[in-house]
Amino acid sequence: RRETERDRETERAKEGGRERGVGERERERAMWWTVLEAVVYIAGLYVLFRALSWLAESRALRGQRGTPMGDSVQRGIRIVFFFCMFAPVMYLLPLSIPLLLLYLITYCDLSEIRGGRPSPWFQNLSFWHWLAAHLELQLVSEAEGKIQKGKPYILGLHPHGILPLGGILNVVSPINHFAKRHGNALTLRGLAASFCFFVPGYRDFCLAGGVCDAARYSAKKLLDDGFSIFVVPGGATEALYSFPDEDVVYIKKRKGFVKLALQHGADLIPVFSFNENNQYDQFDPKNGVVKKIRSGFQAVFGISLPLLKNLIPRRCKITTVVGAPIAVEKMADPTDKQVQDLLDLYTAELEALWHRHSEYNLPKNKTLKVI
Repeated sequence: RRETERDRETERAKEGGRERGVGERERERAMWWTVLEAVVYIAGLYVLFRALSWLAESRALRGQRGTPMGDSVQRGIRIVFFFCMFAPVMYLLPLSIPLLLLYLITYCDLSEIRGGRPSPWFQNLSFWHWLAAHLELQLVSEAEGKIQKGKPYILGLHPHGILPLGGILNVVSPINHFAKRHGNALTLRGLAASFCFFVPGYRDFCLAGGVCDAARYSAKKLLDDGFSIFVVPGGATEALYSFPDEDVVYIKKRKGFVKLALQHGADLIPVFSFNENNQYDQFDPKNGVVKKIRSGFQAVFGISLPLLKNLIPRRCKITTVVGAPIAVEKMADPTDKQVQDLLDLYTAELEALWHRHSEYNLPKNKTLKVI
């Protein structure tokens, strides 16, 4: 019996040693997994930082590139962006994978740089008519009878607002019969920041509405293909100045659309959308960290990051006034002075347009500031 007891004790000791060994190995394995996860996490942050830095430097998402990246590069960026957004959905809902992969085909078709794919059905949805009534949209034009069929035009909308809904609905969409009132002389495409076409769903919204990529090479291609274009020169920077008590036009450094007009002999048409800034209220943060975050976001993605007090646009009686065309002589390689002179003329005509129709302002004491 004593020998049996000793054997059992020996066996229990061996078993305890094995368990301690297994426990130590498991703890060691867990420690190494933790270290590996930390290394992967840090490496992921580094890759993300480098990717964002490259996107900021290359201006790939900001609509400011003069030459296009290759189709394979553009599709590659979209595929990475797509899977970053939908990987959690695919993991949690495996049945969604076939549908998402089907959508990926249209997501990567690059329609935004190839003339778009507008949908008359989408543009005439009852929702847009309701929104036009809600915003009390009105279209006034000084250009009726002055637009020539077959000639290219660049229409510049001011101000940007948080979202330039009034100007887009009044001019790009058929809601207020812009094309019909101007003799159907224009085949028009709106332009939006390149990043808008990386956001699944929103890209289809833009494309169906007749909006294309605002990249320079995309705008050039549209003009070469016989389209006229509708741009918002102030862009994301101007959106940050969207407050109801003042119209701020950010244009003194916006020479790209003017140079494009000279290179293509496209007449410029100033367009001012009164009370566009009244749709939303936004906080005006003085915090330097917030400003730095917004500046970094804009540098990478080309769109602003306003801090809104309301998400639904308020009723604000938007009146979009289309000015008369400014004649532009075509020149293949305009000088800086020629670009600046035309920008000064355009700015003067825009200011005159605002003063001629300032009765549409709400409040009536609203002022105009050009920066």
